[in-house]
Amino acid sequence: MQAVNIRTTQNVQLEYPLAGVGERLLAFVIDLIIIGSFYLAVSAIFAVSGGELGVSAALILGIVAYLYRLVMEVLFNGQTVGKIALNIRVVKLDGSTPSVAAYFLRWLLEVIDFGITGLAVLLIILTKNGQRLGDLLAGTTVVKVKKIST
Repeated sequence: MQAVNIRTTQNVQLEYPLAGVGERLLAFVIDLIIIGSFYLAVSAIFAVSGGELGVSAALILGIVAYLYRLVMEVLFNGQTVGKIALNIRVVKLDGSTPSVAAYFLRWLLEVIDFGITGLAVLLIILTKNGQRLGDLLAGTTVVKVKKIST
């Protein structure tokens, strides 16, 4: 199992197991299902209420759905619903909490990572820290997190 070693600003060495390609893809699929369900539910509500989902409403709805992954990672400490379900999280390689700018950069480059078929998977497999293009530029990676039992 691959792991990433992170040295914190307090000079403490932490080792996290990297999230595998399968886990990351499954988390992405879960998030896509949530986004698609949201879009379909709102469209159905418009249809049932007798209204028509116009071009501008569909565009706004699409933007809201597209922002889901960014907003979730910012608000939930590097996790979306898919990542929470699979116990994985986005972390900075220097041990600090990712900034909003880091999450934004990852999100912005999703278009390239997932738009070019197989690019994200290929980069995750080939890079030392399991990083896709957005992770490389943001200085982040995705790791497994352990559930702490209480």
